Amino acid sequence: MDLRFLKRFTDGIIPPVCPEILEVDPLLTNISWLPLHIPKIEPDNWDLFWELWNREKSPMGKEDNPYIIWDTVGIWSSPDTGNSAVHEDFPYKMEDWSSYFPIMFERIRTAMPFLRINNIRISSNIKRVNPHLDPTPTMYPWPNSLRVMLWDSNPSPTFYMLPWPESSFLQNPIPKIDVIPNQTYILGDIPQQEKIYVDLPADTNTFIFSNGEFLHGADLAYPKIILIVHGVPDVEKWKSKLYGMVNIK
Repeated sequence: MDLRFLKRFTDGIIPPVCPEILEVDPLLTNISWLPLHIPKIEPDNWDLFWELWNREKSPMGKEDNPYIIWDTVGIWSSPDTGNSAVHEDFPYKMEDWSSYFPIMFERIRTAMPFLRINNIRISSNIKRVNPHLDPTPTMYPWPNSLRVMLWDSNPSPTFYMLPWPESSFLQNPIPKIDVIPNQTYILGDIPQQEKIYVDLPADTNTFIFSNGEFLHGADLAYPKIILIVHGVPDVEKWKSKLYGMVNIK
């Protein structure tokens, strides 16, 4: 089992990217991503979806922020969370679309066993997304983040995973070109052969990936819209489901 990624969380990075790290798992650690073998998660009404998306989307960030790389709209937020998850340097509109698409939201909520879902947003990258990790108070060293490739006009995958580059184990602080204010670390150009593309099977558009153990990024090609779910996994139930997925992989 390759545990070198742990060096990026224990080498004195201030502030720490992930204050808490759960135990590695001999079966699940080192898996970058897995498809969910469930029916596709899609809007109940595509015409309504496009009407709402085209009207409500906006750049994620302040006008003078040089790191704006997404068009985004939040489509649901827990009453307990509100807009607290929206970073002040990366504001975006938070709506509630759950009444418009009840079937889609039910499939999101049951896709994986969450203790709670904090917020859901949809985004379309308008620039290249360099490899990064999403800030989280807890790092789960196995596939832990839920995404839905809601709509994709690309002929081949553009979302990819990346092991921490070898150079990042030799330097402290972490090598980087830019660091955006919410502690997401952006690295430089990556050789194509090092990218692990999320190549989904035709019968699903939903997957989970290992945020933290791996970095993730996206090429800029043709338009796509990805649905992003932020929440807290029910660790035992989540890992139990992962075991089943690995056994049938």
